[in-house]
Amino acid sequence: MSSIECGKHSYAGGNRLDELVALYRTVFAEPPSSQWWSKESVIAMFDRYFQTGSVLGAFSGEGLVGFAVVQPLASASIISQQTWIEPEQKWRLLDWQLLDEFGLVPDCGYLADLAVAASHRRQGIASELVRLGCQQYPDKPMLLRVSACKSDAIALYLKLGFARIPGLEQRPEYRQQDGSLKTEPKFLMLKDTTSLSGY
Repeated sequence: MSSIECGKHSYAGGNRLDELVALYRTVFAEPPSSQWWSKESVIAMFDRYFQTGSVLGAFSGEGLVGFAVVQPLASASIISQQTWIEPEQKWRLLDWQLLDEFGLVPDCGYLADLAVAASHRRQGIASELVRLGCQQYPDKPMLLRVSACKSDAIALYLKLGFARIPGLEQRPEYRQQDGSLKTEPKFLMLKDTTSLSGY
């Protein structure tokens, strides 16, 4: 990755936080998600991330070009959200009883967010950020949630050893760039990080 530096950084106020917020809003505004996020809501979200997990950054000469957020699964926003359970053919809250069936406990890892600037994609930055995120939980599985429409992201996660948990889907609603609300189906994917040697 030559001039790209990845690692855990401090974002306490100032330009770094502004960069983080700007990159988040830009990446998630891209099609197919086309989400609209206010600056204030993204700042509040990252405030929670700083308190509960780790924010990893990728930097080049022009500043922040990518980030990943990892946190304990107990802090994840997906817990207690309505989840479609295909084998049961019903909706119910994602709870610890269900997660336990997949070996997931509160101190497992959760990849809460991952973003790379369009100008710096396909350089291995996302892979490196995910690798560093998994290292934060070396003896625990890592869970993530990904939009069903993001085929490139799904392909990346599969390449990195994540597998979709079959039969589970969440469908949160997001404000769009045009002001409308849209439901976005999301899959849950799981990686066993207890063996990172082949990563």
